[in-house]
Amino acid sequence: MRRLRYRRAALRAFTLSLSALPLLAGCGAASSNAVALVRVTEQVVLESPHRLGVNIGGSAYYGDQQHVENAFAHGGFFQGRQALMVRTANASGNAFNDANFDRNDPDRHYVDSFAGGTYCIATGARAGETGSISEHDTETGRYTLENSGAPLDENDLVWLRGPWVRRAQPDPQDPNIERSIGIGDFRPIAGDGVSIDFVDTDADTHDQALRITFAPGSGRVEGGVKHYIAGTMNDTYTVVVRARCDTPGAELGVDLRNFGIPSEEPGGTVRLRAPEAARLTPEFQEFRFTGETYPDARISEGISVFDIVVSAETQPGAEVHADIDAIALEDAALDTPSGFSRPMAEAIAEAQCGVLRFYGVASLASPVEDITARSTTEATWTYASLESNGRFSGTDAVVDQWMTLAQDSGAQPWLTIGGANTPDEWYDLISYLCAPSDFDAYSARRADHGHAAPWSDAFDTMYLEIGNEWWNPVFQPYYAMPPEKYGELCNTIIQRVRSHPHFDDAKIQLVAGGWAVNGHHWNGVVDQTANGVDAISIAPYLLHELDKYAGDEAKFGALFADVEAYARNGGASTLNDLEANGKGTKLAVYELNTHTAGGGAPASIASTVTASAAAGVAVLDQAMAVMSGMQADPINYFTILQRGYNDRLGLWGTLIREPSGALRPRPVWHGLRLANQFLIDGDMVTASVEGEPDWDQPENGSVPATDNVPYLASYAFLDDAAPRKLNVLVVNRHRKDDLRVSFALPFAVSPEVHRARLAPHELDANNEAEETVKLEETDLHDFTPESELIVPPGSATVFQFTEAP
Repeated sequence: MRRLRYRRAALRAFTLSLSALPLLAGCGAASSNAVALVRVTEQVVLESPHRLGVNIGGSAYYGDQQHVENAFAHGGFFQGRQALMVRTANASGNAFNDANFDRNDPDRHYVDSFAGGTYCIATGARAGETGSISEHDTETGRYTLENSGAPLDENDLVWLRGPWVRRAQPDPQDPNIERSIGIGDFRPIAGDGVSIDFVDTDADTHDQALRITFAPGSGRVEGGVKHYIAGTMNDTYTVVVRARCDTPGAELGVDLRNFGIPSEEPGGTVRLRAPEAARLTPEFQEFRFTGETYPDARISEGISVFDIVVSAETQPGAEVHADIDAIALEDAALDTPSGFSRPMAEAIAEAQCGVLRFYGVASLASPVEDITARSTTEATWTYASLESNGRFSGTDAVVDQWMTLAQDSGAQPWLTIGGANTPDEWYDLISYLCAPSDFDAYSARRADHGHAAPWSDAFDTMYLEIGNEWWNPVFQPYYAMPPEKYGELCNTIIQRVRSHPHFDDAKIQLVAGGWAVNGHHWNGVVDQTANGVDAISIAPYLLHELDKYAGDEAKFGALFADVEAYARNGGASTLNDLEANGKGTKLAVYELNTHTAGGGAPASIASTVTASAAAGVAVLDQAMAVMSGMQADPINYFTILQRGYNDRLGLWGTLIREPSGALRPRPVWHGLRLANQFLIDGDMVTASVEGEPDWDQPENGSVPATDNVPYLASYAFLDDAAPRKLNVLVVNRHRKDDLRVSFALPFAVSPEVHRARLAPHELDANNEAEETVKLEETDLHDFTPESELIVPPGSATVFQFTEAP
């Protein structure tokens, strides 16, 4: 075989495959008499690429309750330790301001001073320096470091660790609300004679319980907390209560009340089932109250609100102490080895996903101390999330659960490691993943969790990504501009990681976060600055903005044309920058889907495009285009589940979670299945289309005016094992017409051909109410080189050929 090994030639092949000289020009309907020729060669574009992967969001905002423990980030009420990344401003000597802190913005505030905490400088002349924070002025956001060295540069990045703080702190904007780090917001509900406080239950782990004390009285008394938490409200919850009463015989009860979201009316009340033995004694006992939550309390953007109310029927003069020690979610569908929901784990395995990218809270800021815990209930570090209106977040899942899910589904793991982690914590993560159990405390910790062998032994490749979208101010304080600073940050981490004696270049791929559109040439600058990075990750989303939406031609013409527009603009620019650097850095796709979050189209229109059958075809087209033209590998869809975003339906969710817990595929998921189950096998080889018609696409939102967009695109994969197999994908981007194709193949093939396709009858068909859009499979007989095959409009069709005996 001739191997295509250099990037410039790959770009040329990509351009030809999308823009071969047309015989039918113009914008009109394609001629039904013309036959386009799909020519496939044995020239290799990309050797053994992964099957398409998917993002596994940990939090309900993107993940929509994928994991048992992400409804409540911690099972008990721990104390927390704040962890932040700050950017320096107004630096002088050993003092600086936080560039991301605006004391005039009421939505951003500090819970507590970082004075007495620790720091580690990430970039600049003092990179790697550690010490204590001697002063922190919460009014000005100014820090003073214990050590005095060379002046810090503007926009230097500094990791901060605050001192241990009580689990909850009063909200400066509303003193009636308790800001509880990692677990939600608590508003006490207490009548006369009822007090609420936190009590220590374990000084070593900083575990606390929420104690409700009922003063001596008679009759029924109650008190509790208002709880703001991420999670669907169609599951079984368990509230664990430790309680005692100085007079035996009091009966305990727990209610969940007032379901809904802050902007909506309360949704109902559920009285949890009390165990038969819920009678109190003078000694503390543990009781588990379980019950189904209020039916159909589906929530917006993953935020639910309810009151947890503890009540007691007491004798006159009795004092009751009731400690809410843990809150958990229990569901029969979560009894999988990984702890992720069974329907989701089964869907991933059935779709043969090649990579699982674990994205969620951990990708922003959960420290390694948390993500290598036995479970999230044992994770004790948390972080203050200043970008989320002062809310606080904790870890969403842990490494063992990620790895188990990947292992069980036959996928390779891609771990997005949060910006709160210092180089030493990255080193600890390598120990946990790769080192023998007797190497250090972190490898021993893994063994103690039941995994004596390194996790790296279980996989061919593991991808470690340095944070998530550091160019994106949405994620501040984990946000680094200019790109040189992110490159410096990568260097600081990579130097420490590669110093680990068990870091294995053959197993670990280090990924720097890139930018889909290469704004400010971010990708090229990061690649130039960061040394030791294996790949730059990009997110070539389609259709960021849609302005014209009257009819299928306007909506779906722009959607399909964006594949070609990206190849000529963002894709070509990224390749040019990386080639100019000459470092041989690869490209990978961390997220891919439609992105109709902007533009003039109302949400009711934009969301239907996202959910459409046409989107399933177009996203697959884009995945194959960037794999062919940019040699990007692996490629991950975003995201497997999502409740909603900015009043649009689950914008990036590839599966729909029903109240029963069952999952229904969106068309974009079927596009991923088509690629993984029928197309990607062996090496990607060149495929081009000759004589195909094209159209001139006018500007529409984020899609620029693009001339000569071909209606047909083709991609092929060759498996050299005897008998050789050739899988060829043909995409018809025409909105109305069937198109006819014939094939020029590199070897004689059997007359029996298997066909699998995503071919909707209507481009805007969707699976929101029921699964109307499905994959179709057919066996074709008597195929010859002269055969003319029809591909329907707006379709993706895979033809599976086998070499003739």
